[in-house]
Amino acid sequence: MNARWIKAVHVLSACIMILPALFAAEASAKLNIVASFQHDASIAAEIGGDRVEVASLTTGVQDPHAVEPKPILAVLLGQADLLIVNGQHIEIHWLPIALANSRNPRIQQGKEGYLNAATGVTLIPYSREELQGTPFAFTLDAGAHEKTGNHHYWLEPANGLVIAKNIHEKLARMDPANAAYYTSNYETFTTRLRDRIKDWDAMMAPYKGMKVVSYHRDWIYLTRRHGLEVAAHIEPRETIPP
Repeated sequence: MNARWIKAVHVLSACIMILPALFAAEASAKLNIVASFQHDASIAAEIGGDRVEVASLTTGVQDPHAVEPKPILAVLLGQADLLIVNGQHIEIHWLPIALANSRNPRIQQGKEGYLNAATGVTLIPYSREELQGTPFAFTLDAGAHEKTGNHHYWLEPANGLVIAKNIHEKLARMDPANAAYYTSNYETFTTRLRDRIKDWDAMMAPYKGMKVVSYHRDWIYLTRRHGLEVAAHIEPRETIPP
């Protein structure tokens, strides 16, 4: 075997050894996003596309107020580059525990890897009577850091546009190399959502003025949008069983 062949073999061997590292680097380059709830995770996946990995800490059938902070939640949070929370204290009983156990300084409140999806949403305030004696009553105190608006704002479809804007801006800031890609996905998603909102509004128009009874105070945004009147809530106060 002459010197040229020996050199070629060495180069090929080096390439084979480097390839796994290159693939690993490419995989690790994806932003790892964890959301409290599936609705935010779904929007993040639409905007992030194949440049992100997205996981939800909960499923759509769980009571968002009463999630058990199992160790797997801390594991997911420990691997996250970005945490998207619903905010307005809905996660107050379980997310702080999981966050503390994650030992991930990047995604703590106030850090770059933390996003409150409620930013910019016009929230419907709770009355004092609705929160008195509930786990959220502390927000009624004069010195409370943050007043609690109704935290079920995602059930108003148009608020999905606000959530998408927040996620798009955060991804573009954290990963500027892919900002144009995120913008393209964001524009596609919001165009599609606006079209669907027009269809849904037309479908609900005949029911304007109808009186409804709601178990929890979760449909208030949707009923306001479509002109429905909530005649009563079965729960006397937020999260308090009847």
